[in-house]
Amino acid sequence: MRLLKIENLWKKAGHHFQLRDISIECNEREWILFTGPVGEGKETLKDILVGFDEDWEGSIQINGQEIIDTLDYNANISFIHKHFFDLEQDTTIFNFLSFPLKLKELPENKISEIILETIKLFPYKVQLGKLINDLSLEEKVVVSFIYAMIIQPKLLIIDEPFYELPNSKRQIISSVIRSISKTWKWSPVFIFSSYVKEWLPICDRIMLIHNKTIVQSGTIKEMLENPQHIFVAKYIAENEITYINGIIKGTQFHTKGLTFKIPLQYLQNHQYYEGQELQIGVPAKNFQIVDKVPSSKEGVSFLAPVHIIKKMSGYYKIYSNIGGQLVVAKIKHDIKIEEGSEIHLYFPFKSIIFFDGKTETILKQRS
Repeated sequence: MRLLKIENLWKKAGHHFQLRDISIECNEREWILFTGPVGEGKETLKDILVGFDEDWEGSIQINGQEIIDTLDYNANISFIHKHFFDLEQDTTIFNFLSFPLKLKELPENKISEIILETIKLFPYKVQLGKLINDLSLEEKVVVSFIYAMIIQPKLLIIDEPFYELPNSKRQIISSVIRSISKTWKWSPVFIFSSYVKEWLPICDRIMLIHNKTIVQSGTIKEMLENPQHIFVAKYIAENEITYINGIIKGTQFHTKGLTFKIPLQYLQNHQYYEGQELQIGVPAKNFQIVDKVPSSKEGVSFLAPVHIIKKMSGYYKIYSNIGGQLVVAKIKHDIKIEEGSEIHLYFPFKSIIFFDGKTETILKQRS
């Protein structure tokens, strides 16, 4: 069921746009990550949704009703601030959770009922008599979520919970939120964060904001397999994709240290031209080590120096290069590899993502 809809949202300050043509639809219980570099627009979008900024143009609807026509709209929005882990109060969990319900002037028995019913929907045991000051980081995360959902909001917004935290604390928070998300029964959840890796196992979709607009949205699988721009691939996949710059000469891709013939089907399907600058992307998982050079009709092979080997869970991550351009490959543990050696790396044509070298956008197929 569609719960929230944003159409043609624009925000301008002076002569500069802070948001450009944002359009989003989300469903009940959906977790969506809004990510991108700092200052590119996600903070502005968050402020508008929370109700801190009312100077914008466009349409934002919740349950089909425009928020500008809704009295106390932000009373239906719960907000988990990035400093929730610093939560310190000399009061019990029960009294802490009671506060937003007391503001509604509910009777004591109703307050107790709502708190107990809400806690049941979380996969954690909560000691209501425990002091907030005595909570562990894990418990603070759980209590913060219960507090946010006690009023049954129509939207939950989480603001950068990993900000300036060491990896150890990020892992604890991520683990708790992942557990909570698996049994989630409430409103949509919007996470605004510059961190990506921690949210990938949790979120249903990603909205990548760059240059004040959403450059691409979709599931993590869609973003990795069909990035519309090199910026998208690099931001989402980090060093999980190798990028090689080259140029088209006839039917061949040329770069320092590597030349291969582009299969006819790709030449026919895409708008290639003589002298075109091209950038190809190859996912690290699609590289293989081969003893014999396979057929050039199916893929590309080249001799690669092994500079660095990192042993990961179930595979090695190998760092090499082609003509000075970084190559990152994931290879299974069952092959013996040593730093300083040379290996034959191979990748199939079907794994290549083709980008225009000047615009860095993915090459579209002919219509």
